[in-house]
Amino acid sequence: MAEGELDPGVSWRGGRQRAEEAADALLGRRLHGKAVLDLDAAAA
Repeated sequence: MAEGELDPGVSWRGGRQRAEEAADALLGRRLHGKAVLDLDAAAA
């Protein structure tokens, strides 16, 4: 990763309040990669 050779393939990123949007995009095959939900550490 330090040399920029590894691409994790993240095509969507958002907070947990947008989890439904991420699921819809994944199920609808509108993403060409992974969806990442950012979790608020204070609420965990």
